[in-house]
Amino acid sequence: MKNFKVNLYLRCSKSNKNGEAPIYMRITGNGQPAHVCSGIYINENYWNSTKGCIKGTKEEIEIKRERL
Repeated sequence: MKNFKVNLYLRCSKSNKNGEAPIYMRITGNGQPAHVCSGIYINENYWNSTKGCIKGTKEEIEIKRERL
């Protein structure tokens, strides 16, 4: 696979009982998309949908950002 692209997005329809949604990765290689759950859950308020990244400065948020 020569060319690939990774986009991150929040999948709010799969929220857990704590109100946190999973971060999914859309990996596209040679025109073929694959959607994979990162295993990281975050509150919707800490997600920047325009940039596709976690926003905020809390320690918990920083740890999740490093895992991505």
